[in-house]
Amino acid sequence: MGQKTNPVVLRIGKFSKWDSGYIEKKSLELPKQTFDNISIKSFLTKFLKDNGMKLNRLIVNQSENSTHIFISYYLSFDSQFSKSIGKEKIKFIPKAAKKEISKQHKRRIKRYFNYYKLKDNLKQLRHIKNINEKELHRLKIRRINETKIVNAAKSVQSHKIINSIDINSFINKLFVHLKMFNKNNTNIFITVEQLNKNIKTLIQKSQIKTLKNIVIKLRRYKRSPFYKEGLNIMLSVTQNESSAVLLADFIAEQLKKLKRHNFFLRFLKSGLNLFTNKKLSILNGIKIKIKGRLNGRPRARHKIIKIKKGVSAQTFQTKLNYSESTSFTKNGTMGVKIWLERKN
Repeated sequence: MGQKTNPVVLRIGKFSKWDSGYIEKKSLELPKQTFDNISIKSFLTKFLKDNGMKLNRLIVNQSENSTHIFISYYLSFDSQFSKSIGKEKIKFIPKAAKKEISKQHKRRIKRYFNYYKLKDNLKQLRHIKNINEKELHRLKIRRINETKIVNAAKSVQSHKIINSIDINSFINKLFVHLKMFNKNNTNIFITVEQLNKNIKTLIQKSQIKTLKNIVIKLRRYKRSPFYKEGLNIMLSVTQNESSAVLLADFIAEQLKKLKRHNFFLRFLKSGLNLFTNKKLSILNGIKIKIKGRLNGRPRARHKIIKIKKGVSAQTFQTKLNYSESTSFTKNGTMGVKIWLERKN
């Protein structure tokens, strides 16, 4: 058996299962449910990517009355949720100022908020007392903007911490868009798993020394922008079963940003060789294949990186995880293929 086919699809049935499941009563329902499943997966991958989350695994199970979704993701450092917003409390206007505002505008809205470090920095509402005919068009636009501000202010009133506002707005957007696929006919249940949450608690005391040695050996790459995130991704890849998607997307993203591709690939090879230690990883081997114009060369070439003698893809019983990704660069597209072999 060569390595031209998708090894995950080839092993489905006896050695692995589908990541999506649904029950159809009639044969005509099958194409509709497959289309819905593909559209849900494509939406979730794009939605998470826009919010700085890298998808690791996605499982969607559909039935008549409910859809169950399992999302495993990696939170990148560039995300709005990983930034150090902290637990700062929202500061409202004092009561004395509120009384003065309510006297001037009795018929107007009485709730005025002023708080810090939010995306849509809410401003105090200012109403026009005397409206002329020329300002009718401005008034219509102003009312639309005021309703948006008031709705946002009401949502802020229910939260005491700034970080909780961002999380709840993210969840509301997610559920609103998912209901559009099913036209509000089914119940949606989502279970979420973050890979890089509480990594310190998962690491054992015997593994701390090996991690310190890895960081010391890779300190020559410390000033590069991909250093911190690369270390966290390589650690999460070697400790999880199905994380080939995460590694493929990370490599494709860095090939798009960087110009010195060989410098990044040396970091990747040396880092994965160190992280696939017996004490840290659950993997037997890794194989990476990149094809394209690396370093802006005139012709496309393929480069193969093998870690721990590569991957033995000749037997069906080997537990493999496979993923593909493309990076769109100035010199054309580059293809990334990754094989991960898990220990039996």
